[in-house]
Amino acid sequence: MGRGIPDIFLEQLSEFISERLGLHFTENRRSDLERGIKSAADELGFSDTVSFIRNLIKSSQLSREQFETLSSHLTVGETYFFREKSALNALEEHVLPGLINARRDKERRLRILSAGCSTGEEPYTLAIMLSRLIRDIKDWEVDVLASDINPRALEKAAKGIYGQWSFRNAPDWLKDGYFKKLRDGKYELHPEIRKRVTFFHLNLIEDVFPELLKNSGAMDVILCRNVLIYFSAQGRRKAINNFWRALSNDGWLVVGQTELSEVWSPEFRARSFADAMLYQKQKEPQRWGTWKAEIRTGAEPEKEIVIPLCAVSVSPCLPGAAAREADAQALFEQGRYEEAEKRLVEILSNPPESAEANMLLSRIYANQGRHEKALGYCDKALASDSLNPVYHYFYATVLQELGQLKEAENELKRAIYLDPDFILAYFIMGNLMLGQGNYSDAERHFENTLSLLRSCSPEEVIPESEGITAGRLMEMTETMRIRNE
Repeated sequence: MGRGIPDIFLEQLSEFISERLGLHFTENRRSDLERGIKSAADELGFSDTVSFIRNLIKSSQLSREQFETLSSHLTVGETYFFREKSALNALEEHVLPGLINARRDKERRLRILSAGCSTGEEPYTLAIMLSRLIRDIKDWEVDVLASDINPRALEKAAKGIYGQWSFRNAPDWLKDGYFKKLRDGKYELHPEIRKRVTFFHLNLIEDVFPELLKNSGAMDVILCRNVLIYFSAQGRRKAINNFWRALSNDGWLVVGQTELSEVWSPEFRARSFADAMLYQKQKEPQRWGTWKAEIRTGAEPEKEIVIPLCAVSVSPCLPGAAAREADAQALFEQGRYEEAEKRLVEILSNPPESAEANMLLSRIYANQGRHEKALGYCDKALASDSLNPVYHYFYATVLQELGQLKEAENELKRAIYLDPDFILAYFIMGNLMLGQGNYSDAERHFENTLSLLRSCSPEEVIPESEGITAGRLMEMTETMRIRNE
């Protein structure tokens, strides 16, 4: 028996939390689960914790209040500035300078995601690091995105105010150079650093990349440190697959030192820098043969770890061009963009032009961060099928990435005109208005989103969302409305 809660209920609760929040409580962490669920029950007004557990397990969907309370009491928020310096040193001394030098004379763009950011110390550390590495940062498009499952942690992170404990082991220059000391002894981050970080709610298990609140495709670096250890094996696999899809070609994944063994996969190549191990995305996962993990340690010769792989086959039984398009679609969904691109280029080299092939090629380029090329092929798709609302919607998302906000707004209006029930178009329009400070229009579009979602079952997958359910999108919309208040 658990302390006050029967083991059978703790087992059922553990399965429920793993499925809904992605958090995995092993046998030796059952006491943490029990403490957390008791605190959550107390906050939600349940005097009987077992009754609260029964109520949760029977519910088909968590309310926003339940989700927020559970995530705040069951997640671990241990973080501080410049935590695990070895990995940060590898980024600062090797990875980021390489990216900056490669982009300086081309597209001056960098995009970094801190997944599981808790109260924000890590993404702010990254923003400070970039401000020191890029002296002309105002001439660059630099996005530091930060996500967490805990809305309360995100609310604190957005304020940028920290106590002394957040600066343990931080360099001496940090507080004096980037913070203002407040009367209560806390420290407030300078606004120019704070505005460079965008925080948003993300469930790494349920949500599909790219995240709708902020297109998170073509990331250059993703940090997810000391988060995967709290997931089940299936949850870790799903999160890693999502990271691979969200990274640009040759992008980097950084995990905690205790999580290195979780990323032995054909999608990533292990790279060693002094006392830190990072992972670099391979452009295409190998289907046959072996996977080679590259390890560099100073002047030592390159070593390889060879792991056998299984074969993957794509061969839909469809005739001619239809089969090739189906092949390309399947390859795209697996994240094998270069193979899919070759199939589509071959299809488009022979008349007649295919709107579907042009649009799929546009999506591939967008996911790789090649937005100008994505725009060109989206134009071609619309030339063939100008009345397709999905094409106008996707065109808007690419325009938004390029900073052409008015043009994106016009394309979303066209999508909504062609399909008045296009849920995602209303949602993205609301985010677009919110980002421009147009709060009344943002509220109107969010209300339209919710009105359409109320006619859907919570488990229904929203079209064009890459797997997001109506219930999840409703939670996301409510979160955006709270920010709008």
